[in-house]
Amino acid sequence: MDKKLFPVGKITTIRSFKGEIKVWAYADHSPYFNIMRQIFINQQTYTITSSLPYKNAFFYLKLDGIDDETGARALVGGEVAIAEEERQELSTDEYLLKDLIGMNVHTKDGSYQGKLTEVLFCPANDVYVVVKDGKESLIPAVKDIVKKVDTKKRLMIIEPAIGMLN
Repeated sequence: MDKKLFPVGKITTIRSFKGEIKVWAYADHSPYFNIMRQIFINQQTYTITSSLPYKNAFFYLKLDGIDDETGARALVGGEVAIAEEERQELSTDEYLLKDLIGMNVHTKDGSYQGKLTEVLFCPANDVYVVVKDGKESLIPAVKDIVKKVDTKKRLMIIEPAIGMLN
């Protein structure tokens, strides 16, 4: 394949015996599955025949030619990508989930708080789950607390409210 691809999600499971798949989108409320007709899974081209958003970062997709549970199950675990030229730029404060997971989290004074392991999608704002020595801290993903995100250095700087951290 000579097209440059941009990863946008991962197939987590099947939805039905009719060949639908469930995709975890790397960007919250990803527009790609609503507007794209063609995607790539493990470097192979597929056409989306229907798309249904499900709980923030998930989508149910029906693909042309995948008409049963066996076909869908064969795709589970596969990475979903789009052609690089179809990529939409993220705004300044938007990040791909795959870029956040595993990021080191420090306070402004340099104190290590742990690794970001999960993003919870809540009605008011997202919440980052940060784990250090087996203990979880929940960090609201708001500008008053999250001061800097550097995806290249894999570093997040926070200024937590008093009592927020374990």
